[in-house]
Amino acid sequence: MKAVRIVLAVALLIGVALPELSRYRAERGLRRLITAAMVAASGRVPPQTAGALFREVSQRLEELGGAMPGDARPRMFAASAAMLAGNHDRAIELYMAALGHGERGEIDVNLGLAFARLEDSRAEAMFVRAVWLSPALIDSVPETYRGRVRQIIARRSAPGGSFDPPALPVLPIRSASHD
Repeated sequence: MKAVRIVLAVALLIGVALPELSRYRAERGLRRLITAAMVAASGRVPPQTAGALFREVSQRLEELGGAMPGDARPRMFAASAAMLAGNHDRAIELYMAALGHGERGEIDVNLGLAFARLEDSRAEAMFVRAVWLSPALIDSVPETYRGRVRQIIARRSAPGGSFDPPALPVLPIRSASHD
């Protein structure tokens, strides 16, 4: 009877700990990949190598997203790496996937930056929404947009203005295959 209890206790422990071990492994992978991207972005990697490194990090972060369901970070960082690699369209897709896991001002401002790089008019709307959600992000908005963003938020915040966050602009359809 004692042996049965020991076997049941070990089975219960494995059943409880196993999902946490894979999550812990995914967190470590996330940290490792983010560090690699930061090293490349710091200039410590030759420019001719950095682009390939950003592309690889972005791809591996996308794959890691499957091990971290409901977590926007792998997709958000994969999008940032895609931006650094110069793949702005892919960055937009990945930021959209990250938004599907919960909105954060940081995602909105980065999506705005991706739209701005493509000279897409939706950039301004994303910057307004980001700063509305998190006013400290105004410093992350490119100077060419800051005055207009402040103006729109001031108008919305004035008496009689809307206290709701600005609506998301019409965004591209997110591909389900990348979640």
